[in-house]
Amino acid sequence: MNIILATNIDHNYWNTKHHGFIDSVVKHAGENRIVLMLMDDGTGIDSTNLTSNIEIVTIDINSINYSRHVNLKSSFPDRPNYICLESGEFVDFINFNDNDILILCDWDVIMQRGFTENELKIINNLGAMEFGQCRDHYDDKRSTRIYREGNLLHGYLEMNKIFNDISKDWIIYQAGVQVARISAWRRLYEYWKELAPKMYKYNREHFAGQGLFNYIIQKFNMVKELPPTFHNGDWFPGTPAKIINNSLYVNNEKVLFNHHNWKHLPVF
Repeated sequence: MNIILATNIDHNYWNTKHHGFIDSVVKHAGENRIVLMLMDDGTGIDSTNLTSNIEIVTIDINSINYSRHVNLKSSFPDRPNYICLESGEFVDFINFNDNDILILCDWDVIMQRGFTENELKIINNLGAMEFGQCRDHYDDKRSTRIYREGNLLHGYLEMNKIFNDISKDWIIYQAGVQVARISAWRRLYEYWKELAPKMYKYNREHFAGQGLFNYIIQKFNMVKELPPTFHNGDWFPGTPAKIINNSLYVNNEKVLFNHHNWKHLPVF
């Protein structure tokens, strides 16, 4: 089994946001692969200072068919090429082995340390069609714009208006770090191609894809919940995670993937 640490980014965010993700995975990934998927409109990025063990895969944004939010609100001017490959569409552009594990991280995620033996065991035990995910929230009584009434049914601006089969027991998982075998990513993408047009038609927010991901993995029983020390952010509703000396901890354990959301500059 190979572990692949990946993110996707366009030139605009590459040039305006700091490169903490890249620096942190280079420091902590060990022998695991690091893949930077560049959403390119012909502009490109300056890769002069990148280490040689980072694989840059350039994907023409005009060839993306299902991961672009075609009805995105015009109030998102800083991300004109907004594409998030949480859909799994990258399987059309990169050759992977089905048994490989790919961990896709948002650009605002820092890898604070190396994997523990227990985390490697959890990853290794993922099924062929399972996504390892952490909760988006740890308090059913709190509400945010995305998170309503403790479940997916009313989350993401009331997804029940789009899909009529959402269980009140389905919660919201944080899509900022997704962990799965390539076989699961391929299956996700097949579902995505069928369902994304409907989701994007009725939800114009940038987080529509996150809602669709949550819907798919729970509708088709593809979830394996991970401990809160795997991926967390101090801004997750009700989280037990706390910032100590610019690092994120749960109790006394440093979180593996710190989803800082540009709110602070973490160390790693």
